[in-house]
Amino acid sequence: MSHPATSACVNGTCPVCTARARALPVVPRNPDRIDGLLRLVGEIWRKNPDLRLTQLILNVHPGAPHPVYGMEDDVLRDALKATYGVPGEKKDLP
Repeated sequence: MSHPATSACVNGTCPVCTARARALPVVPRNPDRIDGLLRLVGEIWRKNPDLRLTQLILNVHPGAPHPVYGMEDDVLRDALKATYGVPGEKKDLP
């Protein structure tokens, strides 16, 4: 069943997305995919430097405005660091 993404999908309260997630088998993801994907994002972003990272990512699935669409990159950086931590980091990211 397809449905438009809503804030409930993002914050984990969407019953459709939650049911889908429970139905999916847990399969470890291959970490080898990360470098290639980040290289691709970097190439595309360098060609579109006026976009914020969140805009670059969300533009691949246009639809209803997403709460992070206009998030500035430094705010995203701080949120990523606060959420996931950056082990061994000695200085702020540029």
